[in-house]
Amino acid sequence: MSLYDVIVVGAGPGGCTAATYLAMKGHKVLIIEKDTYPKFKIGESLLPFSMEVFKETGFYDVLSSGKYIQKNGAYFFDSVTSENIYFDFADNGNAEFPHAYEVPRTEFDKDLLAYAQTKGVEVKQPEEFVGCEMNTAGVIVTTNKGTYRGKYIVDASGRGSCVTHKFQTKIKHAAYINNFAVYAHFEGVDRSYLKSEGDISVGILKNQAWSWAIPFKGAVTSVGIVSTKDFVVEMNESESFFDKRVADNPFFAHIMRGTKRVGPFMISSNFSYASEQFCGERWGSVGDAMSFLDPVFSSGVHVSLMSAKYLSQNIDYSLRNGEIGLNDPANVNKFEELMKTGVNRFHHLLQIFYSGDFINKVRKIEKNPNMHSAMVAAVSGGMWRDTNSLMRYGVL
Repeated sequence: MSLYDVIVVGAGPGGCTAATYLAMKGHKVLIIEKDTYPKFKIGESLLPFSMEVFKETGFYDVLSSGKYIQKNGAYFFDSVTSENIYFDFADNGNAEFPHAYEVPRTEFDKDLLAYAQTKGVEVKQPEEFVGCEMNTAGVIVTTNKGTYRGKYIVDASGRGSCVTHKFQTKIKHAAYINNFAVYAHFEGVDRSYLKSEGDISVGILKNQAWSWAIPFKGAVTSVGIVSTKDFVVEMNESESFFDKRVADNPFFAHIMRGTKRVGPFMISSNFSYASEQFCGERWGSVGDAMSFLDPVFSSGVHVSLMSAKYLSQNIDYSLRNGEIGLNDPANVNKFEELMKTGVNRFHHLLQIFYSGDFINKVRKIEKNPNMHSAMVAAVSGGMWRDTNSLMRYGVL
């Protein structure tokens, strides 16, 4: 039975990035992934502060090679107040990365996994995690095809949280964010209004609902509707529900006129949750296995990447210092505390959004000239920047 320094369960952005970081530090890393190909899923719009992670791993060269469309800002259109606002990422205070990218997940996830393999990460795919046992010597992982030993294990299995559940950490849902999304890919969505062709648009609807339009390289745009569970729909009702909610926002109704759907409607639900515990002695979780809030500020992949970065730092330190516990106070950073700080700040931004009249609330905050850059930085993913005025003054 081979011994690995780290076994990663799941080959999404968090799992691939954690594995890449650790392999680049010289550790022997195995990824176990149950699916042969990545799935069409939420999380298609990246944030500027994620670019720093990709620069560190080297994946930024793949991202910026021309395959993916550059995203320079974010529009918000409010159908209730008729207000609109544009967040220009050039104002986020991060001169190196005033942009991000829009990424179809079927391509993006494949590219991340292939890149991890170029750094020496071993991959077992398709192979399904069945269970694991942990002791003072490490972990023993069982799959439907074999058994593997590791010193540490990373749960990057997504919302299934298969390893995290093993250690009996409870999942909490934020009471005020109990949403679901209906979404699909379309051709012919109008982009003529965009300042930059890759900019994301968010339409604010009635009853805490909202819509997104994420343009990809070429003619395809991802469009989705997010609504509360009060309006639960079945798959066979998804098209009529989608059309009805798009009509609620005159601007989105305009840009969707004459479009052609080029894939099936998808439904995702029960967005908001967080594990009570993010790591233990021999295990840690990243991304959706750890926490997920809501897609409105594109925080999902960003949290995955930041958790992958910080957890990999902890694991690397542990491996070089007598295999101390990932939750040991002596570790290089307090991973759980660090991650909960950033996630809670995103949570506070979501509270501002869902409490209504978001755009005018942002304008009120930005009356202080120092707050404009701080707000753009927050929307850009800068939730781990303690120097940000919004963090220093307790706004987020």
